[in-house]
Amino acid sequence: MIRVLVVNDGRLLRQCLAHVFMERAGLIVVGTSAHPASALAMVQDLEPDVVLVSMQMKGSEGLVGAVVGSCAKTRVVALGDCSEPAVSVLHDASLDDVISAVHGAAHRAVIKPELVASRQAPQAEASGLTPREEQIVRLIDEGLSNKEIARELTMAVSTVKNHVHSILEKLHVQRRGQAAALMRPKGMGRIGLRRQGAAIRDRTV
Repeated sequence: MIRVLVVNDGRLLRQCLAHVFMERAGLIVVGTSAHPASALAMVQDLEPDVVLVSMQMKGSEGLVGAVVGSCAKTRVVALGDCSEPAVSVLHDASLDDVISAVHGAAHRAVIKPELVASRQAPQAEASGLTPREEQIVRLIDEGLSNKEIARELTMAVSTVKNHVHSILEKLHVQRRGQAAALMRPKGMGRIGLRRQGAAIRDRTV
């Protein structure tokens, strides 16, 4: 069972996400937090599989960087654009997109290039990316760093960096997260629903 920590400074949205995650998506919400500082302590204490972070909060980039750098077992799903290695989900994404991102991050799922080509966003159809570049974009979207991508694909880190540079140029963006958001597949199938009750620890300070 996937254990999730929700970090958002909006109390209503924080509670709604926690409720939907447990009632509709079969996730265990181990806690929620309104502030990045307290959230980092909760990540270290609770060791969730995934932490969902709103990137509109002050200090959110620092939180993502700290989790990525010090909490190897925890994956990050960033709600909004993020320059750190994380699975980025646009703020106008659907609830199913967010749930899919959480499941994908927890399982480190990799979508095959041939599947990406048939499901990618319309604005990316004429991107001109090679199958290998599309694969790297998907790995970026799963939150992998260049070093992790190199290990996953059995190639040199310098080769990954060259691919990333080419991807950014072809998509006319400056950040890895922007490239991943642009190429993110649409029409993801609904996650199987399952009820799950759990006590939620909430920190607002």
